[in-house]
Amino acid sequence: LISSCGFLGMNLTLHFTEENSTSFRSSYSSFIGTRSYKISLIEDKEVKVNITTSKGTLSVKVYDSSTSFYEGNIDSDFSFTLNLNKGNYKAKLSTKEHSGSYSFSW
Repeated sequence: LISSCGFLGMNLTLHFTEENSTSFRSSYSSFIGTRSYKISLIEDKEVKVNITTSKGTLSVKVYDSSTSFYEGNIDSDFSFTLNLNKGNYKAKLSTKEHSGSYSFSW
């Protein structure tokens, strides 16, 4: 469990992240920068992704050592499901500024 709060110029940045072995999620008024997460699957699974957007664009990439399984720039509410095989994956989320939330669960 990670929680942070800080000031960037005159903008208040609130960020809350919760992570466990089957999900991670965050809700925030302003997210600036990059976050990376590990997705470790002990069997084939569906990974459900839900993004909400109040402002800005969130870049999302889900990949392993050799293949990108999803890559896109999301600027509105968006949900999708990835069917992934047993293995280790990474999710990278980055933005210049995004307000909203994301959740990944499997």
